[in-house]
Amino acid sequence: MVTYFKHPENAAVITLHKVTQHPIAVEFDIEGDPRPLARCRIREFFDKARSTAKWGHSRRRSILYSPSQKLMEAFGKVARDVLMMGNAEGPPLFQEEDFLLVYIAFSFKRPKAHFTAHGILRDAAPKYPRGVGDIDNLAKLVLDALNGILYKDDSTIVQLVVRKDWIDEPAEFGCTDVKAKIKKSKRTQRTQH
Repeated sequence: MVTYFKHPENAAVITLHKVTQHPIAVEFDIEGDPRPLARCRIREFFDKARSTAKWGHSRRRSILYSPSQKLMEAFGKVARDVLMMGNAEGPPLFQEEDFLLVYIAFSFKRPKAHFTAHGILRDAAPKYPRGVGDIDNLAKLVLDALNGILYKDDSTIVQLVVRKDWIDEPAEFGCTDVKAKIKKSKRTQRTQH
């Protein structure tokens, strides 16, 4: 099953500051159906090695795990590949002193039922996606996956704009577009609007 991938011609568009030559904005897209971050879960199991036969009871153990860990790693790996095509510095692209404005657009492929037999969008097709994941969980997967790649930590994001839409023509996969720019930085000593 394909999770995330980059189109061979897709590279990140990185805008550099005129004087310092540090990145002040970046834009890239990753193809693949957007997925929401699943909540952490607890798995319980019986630990035979730690059971105490003397007292006649067993030891139950629990571990906390993230079902979305592999998805985050896959998204992060593709994002690193896309970003490093145009950046010799290496990750993270933005530094701790950079306060970021981030735009994320999730584009979902429409089901076949939304189109006529000739590939034309039906009038009754819904305008916005519903049932494809909560927008906050979609954004959280992307933001967590970009930690250490685009920025050191997502706590440097001071403004976030997120949107989810349908792709209005038949498509094989969805897409996630990410734009990030410095809102304010101590390095550049100026505000970006």
